[in-house]
Amino acid sequence: MDSSSVSLIAIVTETFDMRAQLERDMAGSPDTETVAALDRAVAAGAQQLGELGSRLAAVARRGNAAMAALLAELMDLNREDFALVAQLAAPEQLLAWLSAVASTLLALGSPSHDRGPDLLLLLVKIVNTIVAEELFERHCEALQTNSGLQHNLVQVLTPALHVAAVAVQLPADRRPREFSWLRVVDVIDALTSEALFFTFCKQLASSSGGISTLAQRVLQSTFQLVSAAPESCPDDLTSFSFADLWCSLSCLLGATCGHVGESILQQQQRGVAVPDFQRQKMVRLLLPALSRLPTALRVGEEHGTQDAEGCAGAEIALHRWKYLLQFLPQLRVQEAVLSADHSSASADDGHRCSMIDSLADISEWCAAGTALLQALPHAVTVSALADQQKQAEEQPDAILEDGVPEEIDYVACGIVDEIATYCCTVASGSPWSAAHCAAAGEALWQLHTALCRCICSVAAGSMPMPAISVSPLYQVLAAAVYVSAAQPSAADGVGGARHLLAMSVGQAEAVLVAAVSFQPAPADDELAAVLLSAIEHGPAALVGSPPVQQALQGLADRLGAVAEASDATAALHAEVSALLHREPQPGDGLELAQAAATRSCAYLRCANLDGEGGPAAGQGAGSGAQNAKWPGTAAPPARMPTGGLGTGGRARRWGRRGLRGRRVPGGEV
Repeated sequence: MDSSSVSLIAIVTETFDMRAQLERDMAGSPDTETVAALDRAVAAGAQQLGELGSRLAAVARRGNAAMAALLAELMDLNREDFALVAQLAAPEQLLAWLSAVASTLLALGSPSHDRGPDLLLLLVKIVNTIVAEELFERHCEALQTNSGLQHNLVQVLTPALHVAAVAVQLPADRRPREFSWLRVVDVIDALTSEALFFTFCKQLASSSGGISTLAQRVLQSTFQLVSAAPESCPDDLTSFSFADLWCSLSCLLGATCGHVGESILQQQQRGVAVPDFQRQKMVRLLLPALSRLPTALRVGEEHGTQDAEGCAGAEIALHRWKYLLQFLPQLRVQEAVLSADHSSASADDGHRCSMIDSLADISEWCAAGTALLQALPHAVTVSALADQQKQAEEQPDAILEDGVPEEIDYVACGIVDEIATYCCTVASGSPWSAAHCAAAGEALWQLHTALCRCICSVAAGSMPMPAISVSPLYQVLAAAVYVSAAQPSAADGVGGARHLLAMSVGQAEAVLVAAVSFQPAPADDELAAVLLSAIEHGPAALVGSPPVQQALQGLADRLGAVAEASDATAALHAEVSALLHREPQPGDGLELAQAAATRSCAYLRCANLDGEGGPAAGQGAGSGAQNAKWPGTAAPPARMPTGGLGTGGRARRWGRRGLRGRRVPGGEV
């Protein structure tokens, strides 16, 4: 090492060699002479390090590329070395260097995943260290007072987000090594840090109102990152860094959805609708990201049970996803044009825009709805963990605001309503291909099964949350009826009928469980509508089973007592009463057993929802003949029950909450 250069590799190598030698010498219980020799060696080394420290400080103060490399090497040693870095680089000097580097990178143009990302990622690492480490608190405070530098850093870091979103979608053998998930976390944490977040949101805003091009691009990159994030911990991450990855992604998701959602709300309040192409693009990106909610909350739950810090991270992730949950209804509803005096219009004055283009989209919508239901147990657990932690910290008033599990349930029901509206009204009678019908029928079956299991889990108490509506069962089954009836003659009609029979048996079980266990119990008209739907499209033997007959008798008695209240109630009472006292028929047991066996297979295929909550495979009517073969049956009629979906008849349409007044924060997440 001459007087004009510093070999970083030599420094690191000799440092580790010295540490290893010292550990070996001390491990053997050294005698007095050895200890004295070590003391002399340490004193000599200290003098050399003092001289080296002066030279390293000079390198840092020159503010060139050597400083960047030096800081990176020191940051990679141990956390204790941050203290040395913080002392070597005073705030003014470090920020001046950062400003010069950011300006240079901006002048060079946006980076790409295949063109020299090293300098950009090094800058990301340094910025993230400054905004995250306590030892750099003075540097962070100085950064927060330098708006120009904040602006430049956000302009440099935001393209890095886009590059990362493209890189993580590439096959593993083509993915740039520099853009690991750890580096993605660095970029996200820097942009969402206290020092840069306000500037980040300002740059997302549009000067002309509406959704800026940059905000749309950031939203797209965010959804792509969430959709591509690993399901389980990869080899290059620890369990802690894996949980940190999902927490960081959740924070970015909440920030971008909150900001864009606020922009949409402001645009709608000015009487300007979001263009259809823009809404459809956001929906297509949103649904795959929404399907990752179970993973995000599962990882948070696993980490949250370990310690208070993990619990806090899980709670943060849970709340950030709430902004995405609120984002979908905003895309679904277009507010009415305000009057000239800008007085507020009722939320019901708005009109809903169909977000489904074709039957080919149904599978993805069903997958998103199923994912929400699968996420519910994790959301309930994380909420409970957070409440327990706050109680333990004697913060009883800090209980979670606006229950996220209830928000998940609401959005899942909204998705069901969107699917049913499209299948039963918007696209009814449209020419549908056999392949699309088959895929949609399968997806609807899975969504219906998840709904049944969710209702049974709540009823069994294994997923403690307020009683949920059983009406979505009616809507999904109605959609499946339309899809099954619309299949071309070349399609497998037997398969469609099998789905409907199995769905009907599962629906009847879920309704009976809800009627007995839910507190408060569902309304009688709701129970009757859903149960009658199951009877209509289920096996003929279903109506004669003792549990169904008992439920029908109870409904007939209660509806009869209020039948004079309205014509609709009287008609419902008459329909229920007509099904009473059906005599058992030969073959009823086998027919129920076959449908129950098919239903049980669906339960086994459906992702587990909080263990064995309520009726599952091998339980319920006909479970004694689970292995019976399924015979050929005719497809059920395609007609909707009297007073069909959304007509004010049997089924209570899942009402839309007014979005006005539900402000979605954009500047603070």
